[in-house]
Amino acid sequence: MFFKFLQNSSDIFTDGDFVLINGEIEVYQPRVDLTLRVRSMTKEGLGNISVEIQALRKMLESEGLFDQSRKRILPKFPKSISVITSPNSSAWEDIKKTISDRYPLVNINLISTIMQGGNCEEDVVRSVNYANQLGIDDLILISRGGGSEEDLMPFNLEKISRAIFSSNIPIITGIGHEDDFTTSDMVADARGLTPTSAAQLAVPDLNQLKEYMKRMNTDINKSFEFYIKNKSPLLSNLNTSISNFFEKNIINY
Repeated sequence: MFFKFLQNSSDIFTDGDFVLINGEIEVYQPRVDLTLRVRSMTKEGLGNISVEIQALRKMLESEGLFDQSRKRILPKFPKSISVITSPNSSAWEDIKKTISDRYPLVNINLISTIMQGGNCEEDVVRSVNYANQLGIDDLILISRGGGSEEDLMPFNLEKISRAIFSSNIPIITGIGHEDDFTTSDMVADARGLTPTSAAQLAVPDLNQLKEYMKRMNTDINKSFEFYIKNKSPLLSNLNTSISNFFEKNIINY
């Protein structure tokens, strides 16, 4: 696909801008070329906000908030998890089911939170701080389902990112769908592609652990059997040597 612009707009638009294009599409059949002739192009929707997000990410990166070296290690066998999400969301239902199926030994605490709109940013920060104040959890999971870019916008803003960074408890995010990638995901200790994926990262699979233990038990038994089978002649010889030794010494005595 080829794009042919009527004028150079590089001094007006920057990477990340959302634009509304007015023009014509032409198709050249012999080469199957598609040409877009742009008559006008204006910034649309989240264009300016996208630039601000990139600027924020550069600032946070310079402060080390994205560094892998500072990310906390997730507990292998958490005892208690706080889930920050909306209680009426499909994300909450998916997380409950996934964790219950995989690892029913863990305690799940729902922290009811507004996950979109004007009050979302402050409410998520409040929930993160609340979980840290309680201090009963091994892990925090922040999650919501998919939505428009406007719906996910609070997770691209500074306050939630800094709250995640400042948490004393490791945090997993599961925000939106696979293609959605927010600033909060970049700061979090781990990112799930979906709420279900985030729940899978949070806990081990108990059934898999049981199968692993069965295999380990079988392998150990086989090792003992092999060892005993191969060492039996040596043990028999040793027993004979010991008997001979005592018999000889008793007779001499």
